[in-house]
Amino acid sequence: MAHEAGENLALVEVPALTWAVFPNDGPHPETMQQTTVRIYAEWLAEAPYELDGFRMLSFSDVRDDGTAYSEIWVPVHCKA
Repeated sequence: MAHEAGENLALVEVPALTWAVFPNDGPHPETMQQTTVRIYAEWLAEAPYELDGFRMLSFSDVRDDGTAYSEIWVPVHCKA
């Protein structure tokens, strides 16, 4: 099945991985930035997972009031 990207967009193939998903909601972009810092500084230090080498993905649904619902997707695998 062929896929096309819209103008000024590119298709990125995303491999099948295990993803840790971190939803967050609040002032944008501060809440998403703080969540990202906490993922790397706190969660990864304590979790039984490590990064799986593929880049992190994120999206935000920004509202008119400057807040947003966002998700940060981090590829991980169990620590050996």
